[in-house]
Amino acid sequence: MTNAPPTIDEKMDLTIATNDDLTT
Repeated sequence: MTNAPPTIDEKMDLTIATNDDLTT
């Protein structure tokens, strides 16, 4: 589990969250 690459869904969530923060 440690240092395990994020799943596609997790990557999507992270990307969306980051984009929202940057947009705001």
